[in-house]
Amino acid sequence: MILVIKKTSAVTAFICRANGVQMKDIAAHTGIGLTTVCNIIKTLVNIGWVQKKENKYFAGPEILSLTAPHFRFAALSFTAGQYVKKLAKELNEGAVLACIRGYELFNIHKFIPDNEIVVNPIKRGLGSIYTNATGRILLAYMTPEEISEIIRHCGEPSEFWTEINNYEHLKNELAKIKKNGYCLRRSENSLTAGLAVPVFSSDGSPWAALGIFLPASRLIKNNHQFVIKTLQKYSSIISQEIKYQE
Repeated sequence: MILVIKKTSAVTAFICRANGVQMKDIAAHTGIGLTTVCNIIKTLVNIGWVQKKENKYFAGPEILSLTAPHFRFAALSFTAGQYVKKLAKELNEGAVLACIRGYELFNIHKFIPDNEIVVNPIKRGLGSIYTNATGRILLAYMTPEEISEIIRHCGEPSEFWTEINNYEHLKNELAKIKKNGYCLRRSENSLTAGLAVPVFSSDGSPWAALGIFLPASRLIKNNHQFVIKTLQKYSSIISQEIKYQE
């Protein structure tokens, strides 16, 4: 069994690297007999890990879906940092680009400009999806099944989100956030605030959330519609940049 797994791993890895290779070349590269390679590939095609086009084999949709989160994180890490910094400097507030990995909210990039009073966002990898504007905006674009998984692993949102008492409340609130296209969150003591918008990929799925965090008093003094438009401007720029990485 272990030998079969090793051979299957070798075949899969080579197909993913070459991404368009004939069966005889797979056998030659891996040193596995052609008949065995043929049997392995048949199974991989059946489960969607490999697909065949014109006598060549490519990585299939199932294996691409497994690697997609890692690819997205890498693309955003490589591309978006400069724009998070520009956003922070333009608004003179803390800015963050965050995504959900597994069931946690991760900060991919964070920049805090020189300012007398700043609000510290969640540390990388810590914090609840429910308690941050970036987490809530990403939650708003999830399917009901994905939301149920988040609740199953993270607990009921009512523990972290005081306005939410049950699932219907959550569903209605997320629908409002999605309709608005942004999330505005104020802390329970109304001293701090966070604003976030989604960052979309070319297929329209949200890869991340771009947000700012600031004392609520400064949001009141500023036109928050201007802040939202500035967030959306940089979100669009990042979306355009990651399209070249896809």
